Amino acid sequence: MAQFATYMMQGSSFSWSVVGIATAEAFGISFPGLKLEKTITLVGFNSLPNPSVSAFNLPDSDSSGIHVVTTAVANNPSSISIDMGSLAFTMLYNNINIGSLTASNVILKPGANSLAMDGRMITGKDDVATASTLMTSFLGGQGLAVKVTGSSVKTNGIQVNWLNTAFKTLTMAISIPSPPITT
Repeated sequence: MAQFATYMMQGSSFSWSVVGIATAEAFGISFPGLKLEKTITLVGFNSLPNPSVSAFNLPDSDSSGIHVVTTAVANNPSSISIDMGSLAFTMLYNNINIGSLTASNVILKPGANSLAMDGRMITGKDDVATASTLMTSFLGGQGLAVKVTGSSVKTNGIQVNWLNTAFKTLTMAISIPSPPITT
């Protein structure tokens, strides 16, 4: 199941074959033993292309990092909806972990999905040069180009292994606009 879910999450389309023996009923008459063989092609999630950030705030900080409150838009090109529940993401800058984000009660429906996210950017104790470059770019008006990778998913508080495996393959490149600087 994990392999199928991963392909559905990553692929632009996939074929689903249904094979079996069915019983049909019509007008009170039962028709048992019907051979069923059907393949349908569906549009996949295509790695949720062209994600964007519609709001990005850094309301406070403490010794453990900078608090991040953001709204991201995830685009689902598929006609399939999926109840993802609670999602956890890792943020990467130049392939270095700079923090984490979470979103709750996520149902990915066809089209644009607004995700209210909350998290923390780590302070860069292990890589001061990266933290300095990141903040200089961000505050200097160049924005921030990050990658966000799926780290875990829990549906109704339970980690479903096949869905979690598929979600961990998700990597999205996101541009975060710099805040307007007023003097």
